[in-house]
Amino acid sequence: GEFLLGYPNEYGLYTDRPLLDPALDSNGILPKAEDASDKVDLGRNGSYLVMRQLRQNVTGFWKFLDHKADGDPATRQRWAEAMVGRTLQGKPLVSMDSDKPGDTPATPDALNTFNYESDPQGIRCPLGAHIRRGNPRNADLPSGASGLISKLKRILGFDTEALAQDLVASTRFHRLLRRGRGFGVQVSPEQALSSASDIESGLHFICLNANISRQFEFVQSAWMVGTRFNGLRNEGDPLLGHRESDSDVFSIPRTDGPDERVCGLPRFINVVGGGYFFLPGIRALRYLASEHAKGEQSMDAKTGETNSSRLTDSNRSRPVPPSDTNSALLNWFSDISLKLLQFERRFDPWLRPAFDAVLRDPIARFVTFLINLQRKNEGLKLAEEKPLPDEEANLDSIVSTFTKQMTKLWKPGGFERGGNTKTHGIVRAEFIVHESLPAKFRHGIFAEPKTYKAWVRFSGPGPYVTPDIDDVGFMSISIKLLGVPGPKLMDEEKFTQDMFGVSTPTFVTPDTKANAHLQKWSLQDASLFHFLNFKNPHLLDLIMQGLFIKTQSSPFEAPYFSCVPYLLGKGQAMVYSVWPKSNKKTPIPRLPFRPPDDYLRQAMVKALDNGDVELDFRIQLQTDPHLMPIENAAVLWPERLSPRVSVATIRIPRQTFATASQIEFEKRLSFNPWHCIPEHRPLGNQSRARQRMYWELSKLRHSKNNVPHYEPNGDEEFE
Repeated sequence: GEFLLGYPNEYGLYTDRPLLDPALDSNGILPKAEDASDKVDLGRNGSYLVMRQLRQNVTGFWKFLDHKADGDPATRQRWAEAMVGRTLQGKPLVSMDSDKPGDTPATPDALNTFNYESDPQGIRCPLGAHIRRGNPRNADLPSGASGLISKLKRILGFDTEALAQDLVASTRFHRLLRRGRGFGVQVSPEQALSSASDIESGLHFICLNANISRQFEFVQSAWMVGTRFNGLRNEGDPLLGHRESDSDVFSIPRTDGPDERVCGLPRFINVVGGGYFFLPGIRALRYLASEHAKGEQSMDAKTGETNSSRLTDSNRSRPVPPSDTNSALLNWFSDISLKLLQFERRFDPWLRPAFDAVLRDPIARFVTFLINLQRKNEGLKLAEEKPLPDEEANLDSIVSTFTKQMTKLWKPGGFERGGNTKTHGIVRAEFIVHESLPAKFRHGIFAEPKTYKAWVRFSGPGPYVTPDIDDVGFMSISIKLLGVPGPKLMDEEKFTQDMFGVSTPTFVTPDTKANAHLQKWSLQDASLFHFLNFKNPHLLDLIMQGLFIKTQSSPFEAPYFSCVPYLLGKGQAMVYSVWPKSNKKTPIPRLPFRPPDDYLRQAMVKALDNGDVELDFRIQLQTDPHLMPIENAAVLWPERLSPRVSVATIRIPRQTFATASQIEFEKRLSFNPWHCIPEHRPLGNQSRARQRMYWELSKLRHSKNNVPHYEPNGDEEFE
């Protein structure tokens, strides 16, 4: 798991690797993925290889030390050996004059069987020496804490011995299999000093690891070039480190006085080439060599999809990454809370029906009452907007944080959406506007009875792509109506109208200020602390979301709510919702044990194998500007003031949709609420933010995937 892909690593998780739809392995060459039952594992027994070609300025190194040592050969050699951590003959300095068992190599060939336990102060081998940075060695596995009290002491930081161990225990989680091979001329110090010019010399470095960012890149950035290593400050690796004005120093500890310091270090080594590579296992090589995988590249004329694009399966399920708040206690609390929620999800289908029938709606009304108590009545008119202070700054923060998170989670070619990330399925549909609607509803697309072609995407919460049972119990719907006439508020698309809904009737944040705060915590994989925040808590929003998130049975069997308002003609605001027309609930396989990772998609497949699916589209009009606000998306609009009225039917005909090419097709699409006609202009600060936010993040995603934006027409065909 740390070196070979397809196995649990030290965290008990599976590293990202290429997984394929079994349909792409018709010869059955690849093994099934252990962490994704509906995928085959192209990465199994493979690894990732890092290569660097390093040019070494050997003559410059020796001449610099000779100059600093005023020509004294003993000092020059001592400094050189201290920087490397080995003698000129290759023997580690830490093993010199040591009588501690296990600290001295047993044979002349065993030059790497040592640790630094006998030299904690770096007297023999300086703390910042190259070999100490490259592999800290100590405490590969610190002693564990078995009892509850012992674990709590470690987490809270009261166990001083554990703290010392934890400083170096990370060695275990950043290991590399590495080798170096020299090129050019290998010269002695005397030859280097006598040379008039630099002698070509260098190193080819390679390493194998299962997670390049956690292993190679961590060792490189945190240990090698990091200026805060092993208690040091403002020092980088004496050989590889970057040279800034405050980090061009190397310290050599002494027992009889202050540290000896070699200052003004220039750069001795430069990277002249390198790359990251995937090394396939034997079965993957056989697969790649088979006729199935080596067919010629072809592009579908209607979808623009290439055969090779189907190998990019970033939308497969994977665990939520652990919290990263820079606090062990907060990380523990966040991760434990998520585990408890995921545990509750296994039993939720037996508990939820009674709760929803008796308690959910009364509690929702009471929480809405408490939220409204905190709000000021601003005397706005129906459908009237009022910009909030610092809207643009909050929007800048949201876009910036989303960009960082997407870049952190996804790689080019497999970039997913920042929110509503996991695709359960994208299906063809018809949007059928009802006849004889009351006059107040007959505006825009509802002006007359009409049937529009549509693409409808059902998705999970994001920003992660998790097994369905491990998400927070939240789903979303994105509807793209096709062939809608008239000018659009965004000219990016000419004939579409986009509509959105989520499975909670209020939005997770009331406004963009709160949303910016939430996204900062989400970047640390600890969204819980947006709600449980002493300075600016959002506990009522958390309760409101908790009332409606639950273990979902099928994307076709949940209601969806727009949460934010839209115009319905001039001077009239609405929110809309989508409701299942059937009360049928699909059984969730294997509960309370673990169901398949993508059981929601499987439920969609089963439903459409059996026939058509119909959903009811309803509109709720704003009748009270305060109790049904435009600028606060966390307030539930009361049905007693305005009922939800059915205005259209979404008909999803029987079809096959769960093909690799159709799932890949959705990556080419952009959904934006401002893809709309003026009669349905989005309202409120969150909607105003969505215009630029969705556009910029969509542009980022398409750019990273090297896939152009595509406006569909409904005639797309897939293999």
